[in-house]
Amino acid sequence: MPTVAYAATFERELAAQVVHLAEHGGAALVDRLKDDLARLRDLLARFPWSGTELTSERDRRLRKLKLRHAPFTVWYIVDPVADRVMLTRLFHGRQRTPGPRLP
Repeated sequence: MPTVAYAATFERELAAQVVHLAEHGGAALVDRLKDDLARLRDLLARFPWSGTELTSERDRRLRKLKLRHAPFTVWYIVDPVADRVMLTRLFHGRQRTPGPRLP
């Protein structure tokens, strides 16, 4: 099973969203986001190819998945050579997303 980790960018975006949700939506939305991310980590550890592919470069694939209960989309990189899944971006459902590219 691949290791699932957070990139620094993802951690910053997650922290900002948690603050925003806590200030505007309450603790229930923060809990929903955290629960969804825990389920996503479990899913990607078992099925890393689950999401829609956005772009690829050699063996690495940038993919995306919508969270189940919280209104967010996660971009992640599957790197089979390193046996790792790296969560790279967290976007709110209403947020405009940039063009996909691998870091």
